[in-house]
Parts: sequence; structure tokens; C-alpha cells
Amino acid sequence: MDSTDSRVSVEIDLFEGELTLIEGVGFFGASVFRDSLLLERANLRRGDPFQRKKVQDGILSVLSLYAERGYLDAKINPDIRINTESHRALVDFRISERIQSHIGVIRIENLKKTKRGVVTRELLFHEGEVARYSYLLQSQRRLYLTGLFQSAFIRPVTVADQDSTKKDIVIDLVENESVELNFYAGYGSVELGRTKMEFANNNLAGSVLGGTEDFWKLLWHLKNFRSMGSTVIASALEIGWMNYFGRSSAVPLNERFYLGGPSVLRGFSYRMVGPLDAKRNPLGGNFSIAVNLIEIRRAFYKMIGGVIFADAGQVWAEVDDVRISDFRFCVGIGARAGTPRGVLRCDYGINLDPTSSEPAGEIYFSVGQAF
Repeated sequence: MDSTDSRVSVEIDLFEGELTLIEGVGFFGASVFRDSLLLERANLRRGDPFQRKKVQDGILSVLSLYAERGYLDAKINPDIRINTESHRALVDFRISERIQSHIGVIRIENLKKTKRGVVTRELLFHEGEVARYSYLLQSQRRLYLTGLFQSAFIRPVTVADQDSTKKDIVIDLVENESVELNFYAGYGSVELGRTKMEFANNNLAGSVLGGTEDFWKLLWHLKNFRSMGSTVIASALEIGWMNYFGRSSAVPLNERFYLGGPSVLRGFSYRMVGPLDAKRNPLGGNFSIAVNLIEIRRAFYKMIGGVIFADAGQVWAEVDDVRISDFRFCVGIGARAGTPRGVLRCDYGINLDPTSSEPAGEIYFSVGQAF
């Protein structure tokens, strides 16, 4: 300690210790899939460094495999035993496969102006079929793409006093007040429901029952707009956090946070920012930070304008996984055209650091401002 300039020097000796390795991986209670396939999906091998995050990622990947085969209520509890003397870890997955679900009644809710047939023709599933999670997710996306709905959510529900092998599929829709245009051009385009707020500070806490899963969700929004003549400088921040509780072992896939799309991280494919399974299907996460760093909107001539923007963000499987170094970034330009029905929008986002499996950029067409 140097008393003359009030400075203190602190030295910390860090001893990392010996690396703990995986000694073995086992699966118990599995009859639907071979252990070799489960081991491949879990992506854990004997001799790998033991990391709890990789175990959690393995659970999510295996659960997505079961969900694709119709086992929507499957649960996995990890049993981890670490020998502190030999620095070896045994990882066992205890699986409760439950019952394969088939689709019962398809219930379409809040439909007022749109005909039922317009909705059903976009669905990739039918009553009586195995309830495959990817079909539910793709059908939800197809409904967005029609441009007829502000929001569309598809979820399986268990109905009391009904055949336990069946789940009703609830399609919860919010129609647009008037017909909107939604364009598709090569890359694909998705119209997401959005809350119209210039500034919001919302904390939503509580339990939500999705099927047989219990979880809570927190959302915090912040938006800022500054007008300078015919130019508007806008920015936005959204932080989301969720987790399961009670007897649940994971948040349902359709309830998790996803990033990448027409509203933020526009240089990435739809929902492709964040955890992915072995086949590059998005798994979503329990913690998300999405930042519209800046969007400069400028009117050029009458109702015609343009924007330049920069987005950032990431989705993590768990809040403990958050690392600022994981952030993904994109920049881009866009065109705007004002109409009596709203603003028509075209954005081209550029991925600043694409991986070998990512496109260099994406084009999104939509209606309304990004935020």
C-alpha cells in the first residue's frame, strides 16, 4: 500500500486445479431411440472436459429430438457424479419419455374476419397425426408470413377427461385491423406482432402454464426517439429472462427467446441467433438481450424515405452463460414507403462476422417500422 498517493496494489493468486474430464455418459429410461443416437445428439464424449453448460445444451438437444417424434411431455433429469480425487465425472441422463402425443382437436381462437380455411391451408399438421414440434413451429411461421395477423401462437394443450395420447392444438391469432401486405423475395420475410410503445418499462412476473410446464418470464423494454427536422434517430433495448420451476425440467421450446429477423439482428436468418441443435434447428434460450443500437430514419421525397441501422444481441440457454463477447452484430440499410395502410419496409442487413454456415446478409420485407 502506497499511502502517499492513496493507491493499493492487489495481487490474486489463481490456482485452476486439474481439469475434470467426462468418464462416461449414460441414458436410462430410453426406449424410443438408440443410445448411440442420443449420445450423438447430446454431443458429449468420454474424455471431453466436463462443462455444465454442455450438459444443459445436450438436454435441450435430446428434448428437441423427442418433441419431433411427438413426445412433447418428455423430461430429462441429469445425474452428475464428480470424483474430486480422480477429477472424473459420470453424466447420466434419466429420461421420462411419457406418451407419444397425437393431435386431437385443432382450435382456432380469436378469428373474426378471416375465414377458417385461410388459416387451415397454412397448417402442416392434421387431426389424428403425430404432434411433431417442427410442424407446429413451421405452421406458426407460415401464418406470420400471410401478413393477416399481428401475432400467431400455436401451442399443444392437454384437455381434462380426454384421451391421454391426444393433445388439442390451440392456434391463438390476433388479426390486423386492416389488410396488410407482406412480401416474400428470396430470403423470406416474417411479420411479427409488436407492442406499439415509444417508451416502456414492463415487468411481467408470474407463472404461466404451457402444457404441463411451469415457468416465469420477465421482460424489460426501453425505446428512444429523437426528431431532428426530417430525420428521426431511434434506438431500442429489450432484455428477457425466463426459467422453469416446480416439477418442470425445461422451458417449452415454443416459449423461449429467439433472435434474428425483421425487427432486430436483421443481418441474420430468422431465429438463427442463439443455441442451435446438431441439425442447426434453433433451440431458443432463457435469457436474451436485443439492441437496436441506432436507426437513422430520413424522409427523402414526400412519403419515400430510407434508413441506416446497426443491431446487436444474443440469446443464451441460461443467464449464467451470458458473455458480452458472445454478442452478434449487423449493420444495414433500408427503404421506407408511406401508404394509407402503413409504412412498407425493406431492410438489407449485413452480418459483420458470419460463420461458415451463415449467409453474409438477409433481406426482409414487412409493414411498419422495425420498432
